Amino acid sequence: MPHRKGVSCPWLIPKHRRRTLEDIHTYLTPVEVYDLITRKEWQYKGGQFNKKGTQYGRDKYHSRDKALLALLYLTSGRINEVLRVKKNQFFEMEDIPYYKSPDENILILKDFFVSKRKKGKKNPILDLPLPRLGYLASFTELVEDYLRYLSPKKKLFKFGTSRGYVITNYITGKWNHYFRAQSLSFQVNLIGSAMRVAKQRGIANATTISHYYRGEWLVDKDKVLEGRNQEAKSGEYYQREYEKETVQKVSKSSSVEEEIDKILKSK
Repeated sequence: MPHRKGVSCPWLIPKHRRRTLEDIHTYLTPVEVYDLITRKEWQYKGGQFNKKGTQYGRDKYHSRDKALLALLYLTSGRINEVLRVKKNQFFEMEDIPYYKSPDENILILKDFFVSKRKKGKKNPILDLPLPRLGYLASFTELVEDYLRYLSPKKKLFKFGTSRGYVITNYITGKWNHYFRAQSLSFQVNLIGSAMRVAKQRGIANATTISHYYRGEWLVDKDKVLEGRNQEAKSGEYYQREYEKETVQKVSKSSSVEEEIDKILKSK
């Protein structure tokens, strides 16, 4: 970012043009995203921390920054949505009564507020699963590591969207919405349905994310060929059934004619 005259810390001023999906040339795997958000740390000074000590403060702030980036990716959320989150929104599945089959490998982010809606439309309030196993487990670990620094009702992040951009840009060289796009791309291709992802993420129109799907017909080849032995024989099967039915009708007709002949002869 170019220096501006008279500004001692130009990186604190997010002077940039509006980014679009055209600025994203590559969609990353979760491993690549994780490497991106953990490769660099802000060099926080010691004087801004409390009596718990400089190292404690640095560790907490570094953990906070990683949790911010992890949640942007895990939730597919906008920066203003993620900044609303409080510690008391995180639950084990077994602590939420309406989940009848709780799984200890999933942490629930409850009542996640989706902000963007047309005037007069209700904003979705979502339960979002944060997996402790699989592709996204390392991101959930970053979030849980930061939660231990906070008391129950505390907001996770005590800053606004501009500061959020600065942190994201400094650590990754990217912008906040970049991680929403990366997340939606991964979710759509993992689940294989833009409609289902839109429902799960509170997106009103599934067509706005359908372009993320990159699968070709070969991806579904096995599904197309499911039950292929039965289907391959179905034409022959129906032909045989037709012939059998025809033969039965003919046989039945012949039998009737024979019986009539017998009756006539008897007379």
